[in-house]
Amino acid sequence: MTMINHTKIPEGSQIFKGPRGSDYIIRNGHKVYVRYGDVEQYPSAKDGWDTPRTTPRRKFSAKRGAYLRFIENQSQLYAK
Repeated sequence: MTMINHTKIPEGSQIFKGPRGSDYIIRNGHKVYVRYGDVEQYPSAKDGWDTPRTTPRRKFSAKRGAYLRFIENQSQLYAK
């Protein structure tokens, strides 16, 4: 869901009211919901809602399998 702060709405944009009372504008053919909070809030992993996310949402962890065992053994052979 794309959101924008009410102070950053482009001039001349028409504000629509959704069926459940939410305000939104149309930008590039998509709905952009309007937030009326004082500060812009971000879903951050470490710093709460006030700063943009600095850490990735997911981390890669390879599954334990035959190929991973093969790669680990090869790296041990050539690491010497």
